[in-house]
Amino acid sequence: MHLNRRVSYTIASLRSRWKDRPLSVRLDTNNTCNLKCLYCRVNDPNHTARFMTLEQFRFLARLLFSRCSYVSLSFATEPL
Repeated sequence: MHLNRRVSYTIASLRSRWKDRPLSVRLDTNNTCNLKCLYCRVNDPNHTARFMTLEQFRFLARLLFSRCSYVSLSFATEPL
């Protein structure tokens, strides 16, 4: 499923629960890493590097960031 469609579906399914609750967003803008750890799946030759487009980031930022009490742009992968 295309990322925008998946994000839109997730947002729509959660929207009714949002009301006045503050959000915490932990977001990786890519699934890559500049380290070469032997045990990490990122170094698997079948792993495909993916990067969030600026358009996708702006969409999420407009939708979520003003409601957030916490935003982290590095969650599970290496930000550099």
